[in-house]
Order: sequence, then C-alpha cells, then structure tokens
Amino acid sequence: MTFGPKTNTAELQQRTEKSRSNLIKFFDYNHNHTNGRHLLYHEFPTHYVYNKKEKTWTPRKKDKAVGRVYYINPGAGECFFLRILLIAVPNPIFYEYLRTVNGVLYGIFKEVCLARELIADDNEWI
Repeated sequence: MTFGPKTNTAELQQRTEKSRSNLIKFFDYNHNHTNGRHLLYHEFPTHYVYNKKEKTWTPRKKDKAVGRVYYINPGAGECFFLRILLIAVPNPIFYEYLRTVNGVLYGIFKEVCLARELIADDNEWI
C-alpha cells in the first residue's frame, strides 16, 4: 500500500482495513468471537462464509461448504510452514498466537513446527 504526505490518518486506516486478507479477517473474527475458535482454518468455511466485498466472516445460514487450503510447495519456506500451522492449530487469533508454544514466542514458523513436532529436522539422524 502506498500513500502520500497529505494522506490523513482516517483515510490511511480505511485503506489499511480494506487491504486486509481473508486470513487476517479470520484472525480478527476469532479474536472478537468465541463461537468459531474450535475450528481449524480449513474447517472454518464449513460454518462461516466470507463476504469479499465487505471483507467479513459471518455464520452460514444454509448448507455447509467445503473449506480449502491452497497447496504450497515445501520450497516456499515460511509460507509452507504457516500452512502446516493453519491446518494443525485451532483457535488462532493472530500470528503471534501461532508462533507461541508453551509460552515461548518463536521467530519463524519453521521453528514453531519443529517445537510442535509437526515436522522433523535432520538432527534426528545424527
């Protein structure tokens, strides 16, 4: 997002809010509501629908749907490890929540996956 020196704070906040992804809005929904926190990211669309225009998640009123998490190549690094966490960790309310294990805040998602034993490192073969 870009802005000029004459951009006021209200306009900047509005533009920031509009640029938020559905993942960030998923975190926001879980932060503000407790009714969907037990669901994993890929399970969330089964019970909630994302309105792209309004950029909001709302409870489904009719049929359930299948949620989908896009494939990410392991060579993509941190995006791949974030995907692993999203399909394994319930109740995420922000990135720092995903990066915290037993009270320790890890710097990168790969370290979190190792700490949660969702992946193994090469040290087990040494």
